[in-house]
Amino acid sequence: MPDIKTVADIKDHYQEMYIWHSGNKYPKDELMEELKNIFAASCVEAVARKLGCSTGEMYRRMKEVNLFRDFIYPCYGTLHTQSRQIVTEDVIAALKIRQERLTAL
Repeated sequence: MPDIKTVADIKDHYQEMYIWHSGNKYPKDELMEELKNIFAASCVEAVARKLGCSTGEMYRRMKEVNLFRDFIYPCYGTLHTQSRQIVTEDVIAALKIRQERLTAL
């Protein structure tokens, strides 16, 4: 429990717990999880388009090498600030490296 002694402390605590987005209040963790999922889906779509395969096939390939767990979600804070082109290139590079490692085993 946070150390709340004044009304200002309550306001600060409340602002730390919630985010306002499109006129709605969301718990910070819930909204961040949703934003990361949307970002991950957009990565799948962009990489699939660039490599000329279906989104289903791309999702399978990315999941097979743990790209979501080990790269996209942990690096969201940095990746989502980059251009779509840079993110797509980075994800493709990471996917190729991980697939090569997987086939080398």
